Amino acid sequence: MAHLYLDKRTNPPVWRFQYMDHTGRRISATGTTSKRETEALAQRRETHAREIRDQIIPAPKPDLLISELAEDYIAWGDSQGGHRGRPWSPRVSERHRYYLRFWTSKLNLRTVKDLKGIQPRVEAVLRKLQRDESPRLKTHTKKLIGGRAGKTLRNYADGLKSFVHWLYTREYIDADPLRGLGRFDTTPRTRRRALTAEEIQQLFEGLKGDPRSEARRLGYELALCSGLRVSELRSLRVRHLDVERGGIILDPDWTKNHNPDQTFQPLPRAFVERLAAHVKGKSLNEKLVYVARDAATALDIDLNRAGLMKWGPGGKVDFHALRVAYITHVIESGADIKTAQTLARHSSPQLTLNIYTKARPERLRSTVEQLGALLPCASGAQAEVAHA
Repeated sequence: MAHLYLDKRTNPPVWRFQYMDHTGRRISATGTTSKRETEALAQRRETHAREIRDQIIPAPKPDLLISELAEDYIAWGDSQGGHRGRPWSPRVSERHRYYLRFWTSKLNLRTVKDLKGIQPRVEAVLRKLQRDESPRLKTHTKKLIGGRAGKTLRNYADGLKSFVHWLYTREYIDADPLRGLGRFDTTPRTRRRALTAEEIQQLFEGLKGDPRSEARRLGYELALCSGLRVSELRSLRVRHLDVERGGIILDPDWTKNHNPDQTFQPLPRAFVERLAAHVKGKSLNEKLVYVARDAATALDIDLNRAGLMKWGPGGKVDFHALRVAYITHVIESGADIKTAQTLARHSSPQLTLNIYTKARPERLRSTVEQLGALLPCASGAQAEVAHA
């Protein structure tokens, strides 16, 4: 029978247990903050050891290779590692492969024994990424905020943590060596501003006269009418336009949130009709709209032609700022929070409101002036009467 005890040296306290493995050795292992969960884990370990002793299942290898386990992990993910047991999308699968290659190389991981005590080394690698001075990061944003952003660092850390946790849940390792790894602040450091309706019109006026700029207009319009990201716009084909329903059919494999429940993005009916006229006569596999290969540089050129500043009060304008403009205009149109969150395809209303929705100065001024018209204390006439 396994022996359980509460370790009060940790915060919060966690339950630990000791049990006899298949070789007869006394093994100490870490459970969770729940005694019931720890008892269940200890019972599984004991049952596993007993089945090995009784030769019901084979004994584990003395030291398993990380490369072999990584392939098993990827195979599991491609089968059922996604949300609600769904398979990973090809892009997610490739990202997990990349992070595993990165960490096995950086930490020189060969076998599961090499995972013991790796947390300080992992933190050192993440700190180096945080202050990375590689030439490819020397952009305007890089000069302002330094190395990798918090969200990027979190993705690197999670790429290893998910693999290690998978090993722990399958009892390839007795404890999770990264359970104390802290999280990074993922609040975007680059502030983007939402283009006003007047600025959008000015941008479109500036596109006239240059065939290359005019060819990009429909892509900008679709970004502003849908909030789709540049990679998503590039993935769109004529077959994704649903004229009858009035919008775009989204493929979870190439949308960022990979949510199979959000496979349709409605568009303004008049814009759908314009898209339908644009693709008339094209094959179903042709691109729906044109997006420049270097969309960021192309937008900079078009902003300059239109006389619009890339950097200004409230932040910068880049291609992703078109998504910010879309979500901000959705909120300003009077949409409730749930509607705005759904149209933005966000996982939480906090992301929609705190990151993507901008409180513009002119809207703030308009609101307080309307408030002033309602409150007697803000009325000039009332103030004069009180003074008299």
